[in-house]
Amino acid sequence: GRRRSVQTIGFAGGDEDFSVLRSMSTKAEEFGSVGGFQAPSLETESLAFAISSVTSTLTASRTELTELGGTAQRTVRKVRREAKGVLDDKSLSPAWNEYPAICVARLKWSLDRRDWFEIGPITEGATGVAMRKTIFGEGAERMVSKFREVGRTGEFVGPLLVAKQSRFEEDMTHKDRIKFHQVFCSTQMRAQQLAEAFNEKLALIPGVNPYSTPRIAFLDCSVFEIDIPGETPFGLLVEPMIDPAKYCKYNSNNGFVLGGQKQAPEELLPLPDPTTAPLPGLDAIEESDEE
Repeated sequence: GRRRSVQTIGFAGGDEDFSVLRSMSTKAEEFGSVGGFQAPSLETESLAFAISSVTSTLTASRTELTELGGTAQRTVRKVRREAKGVLDDKSLSPAWNEYPAICVARLKWSLDRRDWFEIGPITEGATGVAMRKTIFGEGAERMVSKFREVGRTGEFVGPLLVAKQSRFEEDMTHKDRIKFHQVFCSTQMRAQQLAEAFNEKLALIPGVNPYSTPRIAFLDCSVFEIDIPGETPFGLLVEPMIDPAKYCKYNSNNGFVLGGQKQAPEELLPLPDPTTAPLPGLDAIEESDEE
């Protein structure tokens, strides 16, 4: 996962391609780890820069494991990861955990009542849900698994979905693990309200082209509560899966800015839907705070 960093440095003559070292760093990236390869010249300054960059990467790994405002190390959950680019299944297989509808409740957060309320499944006729046993993505606070609704014959129905849980064991010991998602859901719903108000004001400005002017939208989220008899109930924050072919990440919480000098992004964030608004590129925005 993202805690592991595989940094390789090649020292040799100009005819060496360092294919093995390059492959080692690339393989790490396939499973969500940080990978990097450098082939500095044999001059002192070049070697010093290469070693310094590796030290900075190790320091960053230690920092993300430390509680904000303290020095306590958090315990990252032990999970299995899948390589990037694994094809999506069309129906249930041994790679998935299935949960029948009788054990599942879908909840949304009410900004007015400041409480959860139950709603129906995303897809009409779904008889249960399934979550892949491996994770395929990892952020600063959450791990991400593929998630689907299931039909009567075991086929997947409805849109591609993702399920998010905390990265840390400490969050998994709470009596009400759904509460972990409450702040995220509340913030995202409030953000969508503000986005809609902004878009309405924007549309009233004379000369604004509705087809080329960027608009703001946030993904709809809900929590699926899984309650299996004899086991501890748990909650999954579920959102639509983003198509990486249509979206680009402009900046990240660790300081990455598209077009800048920092390392390439690890995750993808959405642009407005190109089917309703084919938009030009947006300027990058600096960001330094965590989610």
